[in-house]
Amino acid sequence: MADKSLGTTGKLILAFVTLLIGAVLIGSIATEGQARTAKGLVLDEVTKLYSNAVGNMNTTRVYTLTNTPEGWEKEDCPIESFVVTNSSGGNALASGTDYTLTKGAGTFVMINSTASVGYIPRTANETGFLNNSGYTLADSTKSGFAAPVTISITNTTDGKTIIAANYTLTGNVLKNATAEQWASVKITYTYQYNNALVDYTYCNEGYMDSSWGRTVINLVPGFFALAILGASLLLFYSVAKDFDII
Repeated sequence: MADKSLGTTGKLILAFVTLLIGAVLIGSIATEGQARTAKGLVLDEVTKLYSNAVGNMNTTRVYTLTNTPEGWEKEDCPIESFVVTNSSGGNALASGTDYTLTKGAGTFVMINSTASVGYIPRTANETGFLNNSGYTLADSTKSGFAAPVTISITNTTDGKTIIAANYTLTGNVLKNATAEQWASVKITYTYQYNNALVDYTYCNEGYMDSSWGRTVINLVPGFFALAILGASLLLFYSVAKDFDII
C-alpha cells in the first residue's frame, strides 16, 4: 500500500508540474506565434512636413518612414493602412490627391502644394543683420518651417524699429530695400510649423509571409494546450483509479 501511495503521489506531483509547465510555455508560444503572424502597427509617428520658400507644401521632398520594408518585404509585405493626419489626429490627407505613397520603399511625397494638416504657430527671436547680401532666418532650417506671417525688426544700436519699407522678405531671406544697412538687428517673427502624424502597418522581423504558414502557427498554441491538458487529465485519471475514485 505504501508503494502504491508513493507511486500515486508521484503521479499527482507530475500532473501538477505538467500543468504548471504548460501554463508557462503556452504564453511564450502564443507570443512568438503572434510576432510571426501579426503585422506591426504604428500609430502617431511624428513627421515634420517641409514647406517651400513661399510657405506652400514642399512637393519634392521624400519622407521616409521609420519601419521601411527590407528584402522580400518590398514586394510581398509593403506598407499598408497608411494615414496622414494633423497633430490632433484629424484633417486626414487624401492618397493620390495630397500625397503619393511608395509602399515597397516606405516613402511618401506630398503632391498638393496647398495641402495642409494644420499649422502650429511659433515665435522666434534672433540677432542678425540687414544688408544687400541677405540674412537667412535661423529657424528656416527646421523641418516643417513655413514662411513667416509676422515679422518685426529693430536696430540693436538705438532700439528703433526698422519700417517694412526698408527691407524685403522673400521666403526666409531678409534684405535691405534702401541704401542704408544695419550691421546688427533684432528680428522677431512668427512662422507656421507643419507637424503631421502618420499611421501604418508593416511586417515585423520574422513575419511569416505565407498565409497557410500563419494559419499553422496560429494553431500551435491551441494544440499545445490540448496536449498538456490531455497529459494532465490522464495522470489525474490514473491517480483517481489508484484510489478507486472512478
